[in-house]
Amino acid sequence: MGTPATHVVSRRSLIATAGAASTSFILAACGAQGAPEAQSGSATGAKKAATVVVHSRAGASDHSAFQQTRIPVFKEKYPHIDVRYDDIASAEMRTKLLVLAAGGGIGDLAWNGTFVGSHELLAKGTFQPVEKYIKADKFDTKPYLPPSLDAQKHNGQIHGLPFIGHYGCNAIYLHKDLFQRAGVELPPADANWTTDQLVERSRRFISAGLQGFAPATGIQECGTAWLRTFGGELLSADGKKCLIDAPEGVAALTWMYETVYKHQIAESFANPRGLFEDSKMAMFQATLGAVAEFQRANSKTKDFKWDVTVIPKGPSGKRGTMGTGTGYALTKQSKEPDASWEWTKFITNKENGIEQTFGGGGSPGARTDVWNDPKLHTLSPVYALMVKVFGQPGPFHAPHNTRTDEINKAVDDALKPLWDGKTNPRDAARAAREAVDVILSQSM
Repeated sequence: MGTPATHVVSRRSLIATAGAASTSFILAACGAQGAPEAQSGSATGAKKAATVVVHSRAGASDHSAFQQTRIPVFKEKYPHIDVRYDDIASAEMRTKLLVLAAGGGIGDLAWNGTFVGSHELLAKGTFQPVEKYIKADKFDTKPYLPPSLDAQKHNGQIHGLPFIGHYGCNAIYLHKDLFQRAGVELPPADANWTTDQLVERSRRFISAGLQGFAPATGIQECGTAWLRTFGGELLSADGKKCLIDAPEGVAALTWMYETVYKHQIAESFANPRGLFEDSKMAMFQATLGAVAEFQRANSKTKDFKWDVTVIPKGPSGKRGTMGTGTGYALTKQSKEPDASWEWTKFITNKENGIEQTFGGGGSPGARTDVWNDPKLHTLSPVYALMVKVFGQPGPFHAPHNTRTDEINKAVDDALKPLWDGKTNPRDAARAAREAVDVILSQSM
């Protein structure tokens, strides 16, 4: 699988460009403090200078680095607005944003999505609605993927816009060189294949001294993809009940467990992506964000041919999809809400949603017009295939008390003995459900 050379942007060049852009605008903002501010409606027509502070997530598929390279494009239309990024480590995001908000030091826009404590931050009033801006601009929100836009909502009101979104951890990456070496047929181009066929193909790599496939086990996205492929769910639609130990959930966990401990198509569940990149495993599971990541100049996948397809059908013909998304929400304490809204619209528009993928910035924009765009399909036909298979991504079932991250950790902890071969699927599912029940019984 290849990418047109004109679209390839290395991680190093992205970060270098982003750093230069960020530095120049910080200096510009500092320099502006010593001069009189131009007021809106002045005789010269100049607009009041503004600096928008954006709290983004550090090291997340280079989202922040890519977005900072777009600041010069934004300033062509809004020369009076500077944009400064403050990157926060994922593990610290929830706590730091709450602390900043409590101390009055939070910026204008903040990372807000399906995970990283975002539902809690919305519920605690860290963000403010942007409905007045949507109404004033007659801004069309229909192009945004519904589950991705839902992550920006609280009490029915939109607090931000998503810049990235996908259909879940339901892509299977294929090491074409290993398929050829082992004489194994690739899955059909239309992704019309089953979980049984995935196992059967994987078995044929063992005799060649290779590993076939190990499912990704983290429940946050990848594990949930298998639950839904087998007709199960982690939580009920109202987020008040854990369903992982229902028969369908146990069936999914059993299939995952047996890939290693019965079919032995992998030695363990550890590091399937790393084994794939080291040419030791034929297939691995991830979101489509890896398509963009594999375009980087330092990717090990530059050394071999690869492809990607959609997760296979389960016993009843279902495939797992759970739409997620991340964007920037307008903080309640924003000093520059108008300017922040302009940046939010810009960085979540169609053009940026496409370019971020070519720029190594992970999954495409959270918009139907991005996922259906022919230019995106030149990077990989899998985007069109994903849309053809699912239409819209499946819903995310948020816990009623907003404790998403706690629940995901509790489930992963409860299932770890299963992946280590120290318990059975039914007992592991029951342990996970009991742990989640405790969390669901708590208030926000």
